[in-house]
Amino acid sequence: MSKLSKLTLGAMLVALQIIFVRFIYILTPGNLDRLSFSFIPDALAGCCLGPLYAMLYGVSADILGMLVNSAGTTFTPLFTLIAALKGLAYGLFFHKKQLTLKRIICTFIFMTLIFDLGLTPIALMTLYGKSFQAVVIMKIPVQIVFCVVKIVTFYVVSKPLSRLIKK
Repeated sequence: MSKLSKLTLGAMLVALQIIFVRFIYILTPGNLDRLSFSFIPDALAGCCLGPLYAMLYGVSADILGMLVNSAGTTFTPLFTLIAALKGLAYGLFFHKKQLTLKRIICTFIFMTLIFDLGLTPIALMTLYGKSFQAVVIMKIPVQIVFCVVKIVTFYVVSKPLSRLIKK
C-alpha cells in the first residue's frame, strides 16, 4: 500500500472514529463508560496501516475529535497516549496477520483488560481522584458484555476485509 493510500485510508478511518466516539455512543449509568463502535476503525487502522501508522491514526483521531466535539471535557494527554498505544496494539495483533476468530478473541480480551479495565481507570483516577477499584468494579460487567459485542462485530466485519486484503 502506497503512502498516499495509507494517508487516505487513515483520514477516512479518523473521520469514522470521530463520528463514533463524539456523536454516536451510549453512556452507561453513572457515566463511567462511553460505549461506541469506535473499535472498528481502530482495529481496521491497525490491520490495514500497521503499528506506526495506527499510532499516528490514534493520536490524530483523539486530537481532531477534541477539536470537533469535546463534550464539555478538557484535552488530556493521557487519553491521547492511550489512543496511540491502542493503535500500536491493534497494529501488532492484526497487521499482515490472518484474522482468525481465535486471534480476534485474544486481541479484544487483551484490549479490554489492558485498556478498558487498566489504563483508562488509571487515567480517570489520576485526573479526577476516583478510586481505581471502585471504577474497575463498576466497569467489569459492562466491559464483559461489550467485549463479546466487539468480538462478534469485528469478526463479521473482518470476513469481507480478509477477502479484500488477499486480493
